[in-house]
Amino acid sequence: MAQISFRQQECPPEMMARMNATVRFLIWGVLPLGGMAGGALGDWAGARTGLAVAAAGMLLSALCLHRLHERAV
Repeated sequence: MAQISFRQQECPPEMMARMNATVRFLIWGVLPLGGMAGGALGDWAGARTGLAVAAAGMLLSALCLHRLHERAV
């Protein structure tokens, strides 16, 4: 929700549709790539390793967002 509110606040009204289309294209366009990479990792290294890598990636992204938030405040 915060992402949508931020985009609506910062984007000029005449560019809103283009901006929303671009964001959706980027987010939905990357999902199949992540699915293929996760499937390949799980096939190559096993399901436990694949899940561990996914968990580590989620933790790393949360830490990066926290650091960016601290820097902004």
